Amino acid sequence: MKAVVFAYHNMGVVCLQQLLKLRDPKVEVAAVFTHHDDPNENVWWKSVAWEAALRKIPVYAPENVNEEPWPKVIWDLEPDVIFSFAYRNMISDEILNAATEGAFNIHASKLPLYRGRCPVNWSLLEGAESSGVTIHRMTSKPDAGDIVAQREFRLPDNWTAQQTHTVVNRIAPTLLRNMLQKLAHGKLRGRKQDLTKGFYRGKRTPGDGNIYWLRTVKEIKNLVRAVTWPYPGAGTWFSRPAEERIISGSLKVYRPEVELEFIYVWVVTGRECDIVSKVGTVLSTDPFRVVCADGYVDIKVAQLEGDVVKSGVQVAQELSLVPGDRLGWRG
Repeated sequence: MKAVVFAYHNMGVVCLQQLLKLRDPKVEVAAVFTHHDDPNENVWWKSVAWEAALRKIPVYAPENVNEEPWPKVIWDLEPDVIFSFAYRNMISDEILNAATEGAFNIHASKLPLYRGRCPVNWSLLEGAESSGVTIHRMTSKPDAGDIVAQREFRLPDNWTAQQTHTVVNRIAPTLLRNMLQKLAHGKLRGRKQDLTKGFYRGKRTPGDGNIYWLRTVKEIKNLVRAVTWPYPGAGTWFSRPAEERIISGSLKVYRPEVELEFIYVWVVTGRECDIVSKVGTVLSTDPFRVVCADGYVDIKVAQLEGDVVKSGVQVAQELSLVPGDRLGWRG
Protein backbone atom coordinates (compact mmCIF):
# COMPACT_ATOMS: atom_id res chain seq x y z
CA MET A 1 0.00 0.00 0.00
CA LYS A 2 1.50 3.32 -1.09
CA ALA A 3 0.77 6.43 0.98
CA VAL A 4 1.34 10.16 0.75
CA VAL A 5 1.40 11.72 4.21
CA PHE A 6 0.58 15.27 5.27
CA ALA A 7 1.78 15.68 8.85
CA TYR A 8 2.99 18.00 11.60
CA HIS A 9 3.35 18.08 15.39
CA ASN A 10 3.78 15.06 17.67
CA MET A 11 0.73 13.35 16.22
CA GLY A 12 2.38 13.50 12.82
CA VAL A 13 5.52 11.86 14.19
CA VAL A 14 3.83 8.99 16.08
CA CYS A 15 1.45 8.21 13.21
CA LEU A 16 4.25 8.27 10.63
CA GLN A 17 6.22 5.90 12.85
CA GLN A 18 3.20 3.58 13.04
CA LEU A 19 2.82 3.51 9.26
CA LEU A 20 6.46 2.60 8.79
CA LYS A 21 6.45 -0.32 11.21
CA LEU A 22 3.26 -1.95 9.93
CA ARG A 23 3.57 -5.38 8.31
CA ASP A 24 -0.14 -6.07 7.75
CA PRO A 25 -0.54 -4.13 5.60
CA LYS A 26 2.95 -3.02 4.67
CA VAL A 27 2.89 0.70 3.88
CA GLU A 28 5.31 2.49 1.57
CA VAL A 29 5.39 6.21 2.36
CA ALA A 30 6.17 7.84 -0.97
CA ALA A 31 6.39 11.40 0.31
CA VAL A 32 5.79 13.53 3.39
CA PHE A 33 4.36 17.05 3.25
CA THR A 34 4.82 19.18 6.35
CA HIS A 35 5.21 22.80 7.47
CA HIS A 36 8.07 25.15 8.16
CA ASP A 37 8.19 25.94 11.88
CA ASP A 38 6.86 29.39 12.70
CA PRO A 39 9.62 31.45 14.40
CA ASN A 40 6.92 33.22 16.42
CA GLU A 41 5.70 29.95 17.95
CA ASN A 42 7.11 28.02 20.87
CA VAL A 43 7.95 24.84 18.94
CA TRP A 44 7.86 22.23 21.70
CA TRP A 45 6.85 19.26 19.54
CA LYS A 46 8.95 16.77 17.60
CA SER A 47 9.77 17.26 13.92
CA VAL A 48 8.01 15.26 11.21
CA ALA A 49 10.64 16.46 8.74
CA TRP A 50 13.43 14.97 10.85
CA GLU A 51 11.58 11.69 11.24
CA ALA A 52 11.03 11.39 7.49
CA ALA A 53 14.54 12.51 6.55
CA LEU A 54 16.12 9.89 8.81
CA ARG A 55 14.08 7.26 6.92
CA LYS A 56 15.17 8.70 3.52
CA ILE A 57 11.58 9.67 2.69
CA PRO A 58 11.23 12.73 0.42
CA VAL A 59 10.03 15.73 2.45
CA TYR A 60 8.31 18.84 1.11
CA ALA A 61 6.97 21.95 2.84
CA PRO A 62 5.23 24.12 0.22
CA GLU A 63 3.47 27.29 1.29
CA ASN A 64 0.36 26.13 -0.57
CA VAL A 65 0.27 22.49 -1.59
CA ASN A 66 -2.85 23.10 -3.67
CA GLU A 67 -0.94 25.20 -6.19
CA GLU A 68 1.08 23.81 -9.09
CA PRO A 69 3.21 21.80 -9.37
CA TRP A 70 2.14 19.93 -6.21
CA PRO A 71 -1.15 18.34 -7.31
CA LYS A 72 0.63 16.84 -10.34
CA VAL A 73 3.55 15.71 -8.15
CA ILE A 74 1.15 13.85 -5.90
CA TRP A 75 -0.84 12.32 -8.75
CA ASP A 76 2.41 11.10 -10.32
CA LEU A 77 3.20 9.25 -7.07
CA GLU A 78 0.03 7.17 -7.61
CA PRO A 79 -0.91 6.83 -3.93
CA ASP A 80 -3.38 4.26 -2.69
CA VAL A 81 -4.10 6.37 0.38
CA ILE A 82 -3.50 9.91 1.60
CA PHE A 83 -3.21 10.65 5.30
CA SER A 84 -3.41 13.91 7.23
CA PHE A 85 -1.99 13.93 10.75
CA ALA A 86 -2.26 17.38 12.39
CA TYR A 87 -1.57 19.06 9.03
CA ARG A 88 -2.69 22.66 9.38
CA ASN A 89 -3.95 23.52 5.90
CA MET A 90 -6.91 22.40 3.85
CA ILE A 91 -6.09 19.99 1.03
CA SER A 92 -7.93 20.39 -2.27
CA ASP A 93 -10.24 17.79 -3.80
CA GLU A 94 -7.86 17.63 -6.73
CA ILE A 95 -5.21 16.17 -4.43
CA LEU A 96 -7.56 14.04 -2.31
CA ASN A 97 -8.91 12.37 -5.45
CA ALA A 98 -5.42 11.09 -6.31
CA ALA A 99 -5.75 8.35 -3.67
CA THR A 100 -7.51 5.28 -5.08
CA GLU A 101 -8.55 3.98 -1.63
CA GLY A 102 -9.36 7.41 -0.21
CA ALA A 103 -7.93 10.14 2.00
CA PHE A 104 -8.11 9.98 5.79
CA ASN A 105 -7.56 12.49 8.58
CA ILE A 106 -7.00 11.91 12.30
CA HIS A 107 -8.75 14.52 14.41
CA ALA A 108 -8.23 15.05 18.15
CA SER A 109 -11.87 15.11 19.21
CA LYS A 110 -14.96 12.94 19.22
CA LEU A 111 -16.47 14.17 15.98
CA PRO A 112 -18.80 15.80 15.15
CA LEU A 113 -17.91 17.74 18.31
CA TYR A 114 -15.10 20.29 18.06
CA ARG A 115 -14.62 20.24 14.31
CA GLY A 116 -11.99 22.69 13.12
CA ARG A 117 -8.88 24.11 14.76
CA CYS A 118 -7.35 23.46 18.19
CA PRO A 119 -9.89 20.85 19.35
CA VAL A 120 -7.91 19.89 22.46
CA ASN A 121 -7.62 23.47 23.68
CA TRP A 122 -11.26 24.25 22.93
CA SER A 123 -12.55 21.15 24.70
CA LEU A 124 -10.66 22.05 27.89
CA LEU A 125 -11.62 25.71 27.67
CA GLU A 126 -15.28 24.82 27.44
CA GLY A 127 -15.11 22.25 30.22
CA ALA A 128 -15.92 19.13 28.17
CA GLU A 129 -16.10 15.99 30.31
CA SER A 130 -14.84 13.71 27.55
CA SER A 131 -13.02 13.87 24.25
CA GLY A 132 -11.79 11.41 21.67
CA VAL A 133 -9.74 10.56 18.62
CA THR A 134 -11.46 10.16 15.26
CA ILE A 135 -10.34 8.91 11.85
CA HIS A 136 -12.57 10.14 9.06
CA ARG A 137 -12.59 10.33 5.30
CA MET A 138 -11.49 13.71 4.02
CA THR A 139 -13.83 15.93 2.00
CA SER A 140 -13.85 19.54 0.84
CA LYS A 141 -15.37 20.51 4.21
CA PRO A 142 -13.08 20.34 7.26
CA ASP A 143 -13.64 17.34 9.56
CA ALA A 144 -16.98 16.50 7.96
CA GLY A 145 -16.38 13.17 6.21
CA ASP A 146 -17.57 9.71 7.17
CA ILE A 147 -16.13 8.37 10.44
CA VAL A 148 -14.23 5.08 10.02
CA ALA A 149 -12.73 4.75 13.52
CA GLN A 150 -13.22 6.51 16.83
CA ARG A 151 -12.31 6.16 20.47
CA GLU A 152 -13.60 8.23 23.38
CA PHE A 153 -11.78 9.01 26.62
CA ARG A 154 -12.64 10.87 29.81
CA LEU A 155 -11.27 14.37 30.41
CA PRO A 156 -10.45 14.96 34.12
CA ASP A 157 -11.08 18.57 35.13
CA ASN A 158 -7.43 19.14 36.03
CA TRP A 159 -5.83 17.98 32.77
CA THR A 160 -3.84 20.47 30.72
CA ALA A 161 -3.66 20.61 26.92
CA GLN A 162 -0.28 18.89 26.93
CA GLN A 163 -1.56 16.03 29.10
CA THR A 164 -4.52 15.61 26.76
CA HIS A 165 -2.29 15.59 23.68
CA THR A 166 -0.21 12.84 25.31
CA VAL A 167 -3.32 10.64 25.57
CA VAL A 168 -4.40 11.50 22.02
CA ASN A 169 -0.96 10.53 20.72
CA ARG A 170 -1.14 7.18 22.53
CA ILE A 171 -4.53 6.35 21.04
CA ALA A 172 -4.03 7.59 17.47
CA PRO A 173 -1.38 5.06 16.29
CA THR A 174 -3.39 2.06 17.52
CA LEU A 175 -6.57 3.40 15.95
CA LEU A 176 -4.65 3.94 12.71
CA ARG A 177 -3.23 0.40 12.71
CA ASN A 178 -6.63 -1.19 13.25
CA MET A 179 -8.24 1.00 10.60
CA LEU A 180 -5.57 0.13 8.01
CA GLN A 181 -5.93 -3.60 8.66
CA LYS A 182 -9.66 -3.32 7.98
CA LEU A 183 -9.00 -1.27 4.83
CA ALA A 184 -6.48 -3.80 3.52
CA HIS A 185 -8.91 -6.69 4.03
CA GLY A 186 -11.94 -4.91 2.58
CA LYS A 187 -13.69 -4.65 5.93
CA LEU A 188 -13.53 -0.88 6.51
CA ARG A 189 -16.93 0.67 7.04
CA GLY A 190 -17.88 4.27 7.69
CA ARG A 191 -20.79 6.18 9.15
CA LYS A 192 -21.94 9.62 8.17
CA GLN A 193 -21.62 12.41 10.68
CA ASP A 194 -24.71 14.18 11.90
CA LEU A 195 -23.24 17.67 11.74
CA THR A 196 -26.31 19.11 13.47
CA LYS A 197 -25.16 17.39 16.68
CA GLY A 198 -21.71 18.94 16.61
CA PHE A 199 -20.07 22.30 16.14
CA TYR A 200 -17.04 24.01 14.63
CA ARG A 201 -14.37 26.00 16.44
CA GLY A 202 -11.81 28.31 14.85
CA LYS A 203 -8.16 29.14 15.31
CA ARG A 204 -6.98 30.46 18.67
CA THR A 205 -4.43 33.25 19.12
CA PRO A 206 -2.28 34.35 22.10
CA GLY A 207 -4.68 37.25 22.68
CA ASP A 208 -7.44 34.77 23.48
CA GLY A 209 -5.60 34.02 26.73
CA ASN A 210 -6.59 37.29 28.45
CA ILE A 211 -8.27 36.56 31.78
CA TYR A 212 -11.54 38.41 32.28
CA TRP A 213 -12.26 38.46 35.99
CA LEU A 214 -15.99 38.73 35.27
CA ARG A 215 -15.74 35.01 34.48
CA THR A 216 -16.44 32.27 37.03
CA VAL A 217 -13.84 30.27 38.94
CA LYS A 218 -14.48 27.28 36.68
CA GLU A 219 -14.18 29.33 33.49
CA ILE A 220 -10.87 30.89 34.56
CA LYS A 221 -9.43 27.54 35.65
CA ASN A 222 -10.46 26.01 32.32
CA LEU A 223 -8.85 28.85 30.37
CA VAL A 224 -5.57 28.54 32.27
CA ARG A 225 -5.28 24.76 31.85
CA ALA A 226 -6.27 24.98 28.19
CA VAL A 227 -3.41 27.31 27.28
CA THR A 228 -0.80 26.80 29.99
CA TRP A 229 2.82 25.97 29.12
CA PRO A 230 3.93 24.97 26.51
CA TYR A 231 1.14 27.02 24.91
CA PRO A 232 1.23 30.85 24.97
CA GLY A 233 -0.51 31.01 28.31
CA ALA A 234 -3.30 32.93 30.00
CA GLY A 235 -2.68 36.21 31.75
CA THR A 236 -3.91 39.48 33.12
CA TRP A 237 -2.93 43.13 33.05
CA PHE A 238 -2.00 45.23 36.05
CA SER A 239 -1.70 48.98 35.81
CA ARG A 240 -0.90 51.29 38.70
CA PRO A 241 -2.49 54.73 38.30
CA ALA A 242 -0.20 57.77 38.31
CA GLU A 243 0.70 59.18 41.73
CA GLU A 244 -0.64 56.10 43.50
CA ARG A 245 0.93 55.68 46.93
CA ILE A 246 2.81 52.47 47.60
CA ILE A 247 3.75 51.50 51.13
CA SER A 248 6.78 49.25 51.54
CA GLY A 249 7.39 48.83 55.24
CA SER A 250 7.37 52.40 56.57
CA LEU A 251 8.64 53.90 53.31
CA LYS A 252 6.15 55.86 51.21
CA VAL A 253 7.03 56.38 47.55
CA TYR A 254 5.22 57.73 44.51
CA ARG A 255 5.26 56.52 40.94
CA PRO A 256 5.11 59.51 38.55
CA GLU A 257 3.70 57.55 35.58
CA VAL A 258 1.30 54.72 34.91
CA GLU A 259 3.06 51.34 34.89
CA LEU A 260 1.61 48.53 32.85
CA GLU A 261 2.53 44.91 33.48
CA PHE A 262 1.26 41.71 31.91
CA ILE A 263 1.23 38.77 34.30
CA TYR A 264 1.34 35.34 32.68
CA VAL A 265 -0.72 32.94 34.77
CA TRP A 266 0.35 29.29 34.48
CA VAL A 267 -1.29 27.47 37.40
CA VAL A 268 -4.36 28.40 39.46
CA THR A 269 -6.74 26.98 42.01
CA GLY A 270 -9.98 28.57 43.16
CA ARG A 271 -13.07 28.46 45.28
CA GLU A 272 -16.67 29.49 44.72
CA CYS A 273 -17.96 31.72 47.50
CA ASP A 274 -19.67 35.08 48.11
CA ILE A 275 -17.29 38.07 48.10
CA VAL A 276 -18.37 41.71 48.15
CA SER A 277 -15.22 43.13 46.49
CA LYS A 278 -15.17 44.06 42.80
CA VAL A 279 -13.94 41.45 40.33
CA GLY A 280 -10.21 41.66 39.69
CA THR A 281 -9.51 42.90 43.21
CA VAL A 282 -6.44 41.47 44.93
CA LEU A 283 -7.61 40.00 48.24
CA SER A 284 -4.14 38.99 49.42
CA THR A 285 -0.63 38.49 48.10
CA ASP A 286 0.23 35.36 50.11
CA PRO A 287 -1.61 33.51 48.71
CA PHE A 288 -1.93 35.63 45.54
CA ARG A 289 -5.73 35.71 45.61
CA VAL A 290 -7.97 37.56 43.14
CA VAL A 291 -11.76 38.07 43.10
CA CYS A 292 -13.76 36.74 40.14
CA ALA A 293 -17.48 36.45 39.36
CA ASP A 294 -18.43 33.76 41.85
CA GLY A 295 -15.51 33.51 44.25
CA TYR A 296 -11.74 33.81 44.08
CA VAL A 297 -8.76 32.40 42.18
CA ASP A 298 -5.35 31.72 43.72
CA ILE A 299 -2.49 32.31 41.28
CA LYS A 300 0.03 29.59 42.10
CA VAL A 301 2.58 30.00 39.29
CA ALA A 302 3.08 33.15 37.25
CA GLN A 303 5.61 35.07 35.17
CA LEU A 304 6.33 38.64 34.14
CA GLU A 305 7.34 39.56 30.60
CA GLY A 306 11.03 38.81 30.07
CA ASP A 307 11.41 37.05 33.42
CA VAL A 308 11.47 33.43 34.54
CA VAL A 309 8.58 31.45 35.98
CA LYS A 310 8.02 32.12 39.69
CA SER A 311 5.47 31.43 42.37
CA GLY A 312 2.45 33.70 42.32
CA VAL A 313 3.43 34.97 45.76
CA GLN A 314 6.87 36.08 44.54
CA VAL A 315 5.40 37.81 41.47
CA ALA A 316 2.92 39.68 43.66
CA GLN A 317 5.74 40.77 45.95
CA GLU A 318 7.94 41.93 43.07
CA LEU A 319 5.05 44.00 41.69
CA SER A 320 4.54 45.52 45.18
CA LEU A 321 0.89 44.51 45.01
CA VAL A 322 -1.27 45.21 48.04
CA PRO A 323 -4.80 44.08 48.90
CA GLY A 324 -7.24 46.34 47.10
CA ASP A 325 -5.21 46.60 43.89
CA ARG A 326 -7.14 45.49 40.80
CA LEU A 327 -6.06 43.30 37.92
CA GLY A 328 -7.39 43.32 34.40
CA TRP A 329 -7.67 47.11 34.08
CA ARG A 330 -5.20 49.22 32.16
CA GLY A 331 -5.61 52.30 34.27
